[in-house]
Order: sequence, then structure tokens, then C-alpha cells
Amino acid sequence: MPKRLDIPRAGPHAPHLEKLPARPEYLILGPATLPGDDRRILATRGEHVQLGQPIAENRDVVLHAPLPGRVESIDGDRIILRIDPEDANKPNIPDTRPDRPLIPAPESRIDPAYLRTIGLVGMGGSMFPASRKLAACLDTNIHTLVVNAVECEPGITIDHALLEAESHFVRRGADALAAATGAANIVLAVQAGPQAESPPEHFADVEHLRLPATYPAGAERLIVGKMLRRPLATGEFPFHSGHLVHNVASLWSLGRALDLGLPVIERPLTIIGDGGNLQRNILAPIGLPFRDLLRLLGLAWDPEKHFLVAGGLMMGRGVEPRQCVTKGTTSLFVVHRRDANRREIPCIRCGACNVHCPLKLHPIGMVKRVATQSPPSAALREQLEACFLCGLCAAVCPSRIPLVYHLAKGKQWIRQHTR
Repeated sequence: MPKRLDIPRAGPHAPHLEKLPARPEYLILGPATLPGDDRRILATRGEHVQLGQPIAENRDVVLHAPLPGRVESIDGDRIILRIDPEDANKPNIPDTRPDRPLIPAPESRIDPAYLRTIGLVGMGGSMFPASRKLAACLDTNIHTLVVNAVECEPGITIDHALLEAESHFVRRGADALAAATGAANIVLAVQAGPQAESPPEHFADVEHLRLPATYPAGAERLIVGKMLRRPLATGEFPFHSGHLVHNVASLWSLGRALDLGLPVIERPLTIIGDGGNLQRNILAPIGLPFRDLLRLLGLAWDPEKHFLVAGGLMMGRGVEPRQCVTKGTTSLFVVHRRDANRREIPCIRCGACNVHCPLKLHPIGMVKRVATQSPPSAALREQLEACFLCGLCAAVCPSRIPLVYHLAKGKQWIRQHTR
């Protein structure tokens, strides 16, 4: 069972965006890289696949080969892609000339089918299919596209790096989605602070919404609530009030697809070393095992002394070195085991989790109700559905109770109970 972590501090500035110095030996493209019960494998064992070739799909997303190579094995719904040895020292992802795109841009506005074809999902961590998100907005009056650049997870700076290095792709994606939905306004949501005072290139002409430099200010429900000056009700989504929210990395991927013809085959992510004394922003191919990512970057770590956390220290999860980069992997932390507080004591009824919950829910009360496994009340069901598992309750708990772990289990229990 996961425990509370004492969060290591990371550097305040976003380093530049780097590519891997060499290609990996193999990629693992399993269920984590394409979730869903209707997954279908398109490649065959022994087949040599090209860069960007569709190799698996479900009803909402297509998964493409991040690098050219040979399908070494297919184990159930897991594809092992062996990269050609003679290509080992080539650049990770070659430039694609606009006159020879892997996926041609649509002649008019983008639509859900195009987002499915390029394999776009929510790259802020949710991995919710962008095709479904856009489809839900087409019959509503969307007036504002919100570019979510509020990186409130400690240490993560990949969105900041993308806006500094390749804001033209981010703006290209934002303009395309605004046109598709009829949104007349684009708003850049950023964290208040020095970096918010100088607008990124290509975003000087849009409104900037400054959110407090606190966690979890970057949650889309809180961003839209700030714009509406009221909290969103349970069951109310941003598109109900005319807002469409997308993460910087998602828009960057869309912009690259439109300008370069590249599907979503790379993941921009932040890597934080032990104690926060190392911080790098990397472009890595989807399916790259974490251990190989660290090895290719020359980052020393000891599995006896360290463990890995993917997706942020608040909303992320512990991962094994053999697990892989997915489209939702915003970051990878190398955490020293001494920083993991493993001692848990019974609840002292201090109420800290209730006070600090950004949605004013009652975490410990929900956890206790779920533990009884009695039929859920309407109030419990509503609160569990509203909770977006930010982890703040667990972070402030003086008893070190892994509340977010129990709440996640509670969400699963509610779904099973309502079938």
C-alpha cells in the first residue's frame, strides 16, 4: 500500500527541452499505453513497422509505432518492438517534412475522427481520449478554450519548457481546437509568479489567467471555477459552461500533428533526481522502459536505495523500472527510500483533510464509510464522484493515512456497486 512521501524540492526554473541522445533497444507497448477493453492489435509478430505506423487501436485512440523496428513478440495485448541496431545512434525522432506528412492535416477544421487518428489523449495525466472530449463539445456553445499551463505538482516544469521552446506548436493546436468548437476566446492559465510576468511567444495576444502558486490549482475544475467565480457542481463539466480545457502537452502534440504530420509518438516529461538536485525536461518515445530512460540519460540510481514515482508526487504512483512511458506520464521522480515515511497511526480526528480539500469534501469520512462496505448513500456517492484524487488530504494527514489510496479504491467500489 502506498504511503505519504516527504516531497523533495526541485529547482525553480524550467531547463531547456532535450531529446534523448540515442535510440533505445526496444519499446514495450502494452495496455498502459492504450487502455480500454476494446483494444485491437494491428501489427503481427515479425513484422517490420515504420515510424508512425498504426500498431493497435480502440474505439477512441490509435496507437502508432514511436520508432521503426521489428515486432519481436506479441504477448496477449503487449507488443515488444525491437529497434533496429543499425539505427541505435540515429536521432530519436527524425524531422518530418510538411510535404510528406505521416498523417495529412484535414482540409478544413479538425474533428473527433482526426484526433482519434493521431492518437491524442489528455497528456496532463488523465489520458482521457481527446476525440471523446471534442465530440462532447460539438453540440454545446463553447466560447472559451483554456490552455492549462498551471503546473502545481511540485517540481514538474515540462509545460513551462514547452511554452518556452515550442510555443508555436502549442498555439497551433489551440487555434485548431478553438476553430473546431467555435470558441472566440483563448485563455492561458498560468501559475502566479515571476514566469507569469513575461508571456510566452505566440501567446502575448491572449488573456492570461493567473492562479495561485498552490497545489492543486491546476485542476481543470478549479480553473473553470475561478473563471466562473463559483465551484462547479457535482456532475457539471467545464463544457457545460462553455469552457474547453486542454493541457499544454496535448495542444503541443496536436500542433505538431497539424504542422509536421506526426502522430502522438513522443511524450514530453520532467525528470527529477534524488532530492531534487537534478531536473531535466525530456522528449521520450512512448513505450520506453523507465530504467532505459534513465540509462540513456546517464542518470545513476540504485534500486536498493531509490524507487520511482511517475506522474508527480501528489497524483502520481510508484512504478517498477520495467514499466514504461505512456502518453500520460508527465514526470518521473527518483526518490530516496529514506524520504518515504512508512509509519501510519490511527486517525486523530484533527480534520486537516477536510479543511484542506479544495472541493470541501470529507475524505476521512468517505474512507470510513467505504470501509464498512454498506450500501452507499447518495451523499457518499456524490462526494466520491466529485473527488479527483489530488492527494492533498493524504499530504496533510499527520497520521500518515494514505487517504487517496483508499478513495481510489472507493471509486472502484462505487462503480462496481452501481453496475
